[in-house]
Amino acid sequence: PLALDDLGLGAAIEGLARDAARRLGIEVSARLGRDLPELDEAAAIALYRIAQEALTNVGRHAHATDARIELRRRGADLVLTVRDNGRGFPPDALRRSGRFGLLGARERADLLGGRFEIDNPPGGGGRVTVSLPLNQSSTAAQANA
Repeated sequence: PLALDDLGLGAAIEGLARDAARRLGIEVSARLGRDLPELDEAAAIALYRIAQEALTNVGRHAHATDARIELRRRGADLVLTVRDNGRGFPPDALRRSGRFGLLGARERADLLGGRFEIDNPPGGGGRVTVSLPLNQSSTAAQANA
C-alpha cells in the first residue's frame, strides 16, 4: 500500500481504520503506541495485511457495530490487536473451509517468528492478536532515529 511506503505503518493503520469504518458502516478506531519502532518492510506489510484481513472478517462474519485496532510495543514484541463487539469466532474457525484469510494471516506471522491467535475475549466479540518479536535491526533503527 502506498500509505505504508509513504507514511509508515502507524499512519497506514489509521487510514485502514478510516476506510473500514466508511466501507463497513461501523465505528472503527485505531490506537497506536507512542514508541513504535521502525520495522523492516516484510514485518510492516505483514502487520498491515493481517489488520486488513481481520477487518474483512469483521465485515463478513462478526455482525459488529464497533472494531478497534491497537498496535503497541509489549516488552520485546510488537503486538497488533483487532477486536470487535460482534458474535465472536466459532471454536473451529481456523479449521473451517473458506477461512483461508485467517490461515494466511497465521502463516504471515509464523514466517516472521511471531504468534497469531484468535479468541473470544470476556465481554464478547472476537479478537485477533499478532505478536512479532522485535529483532535487533528494528531496535537499532529506532535508536538511530
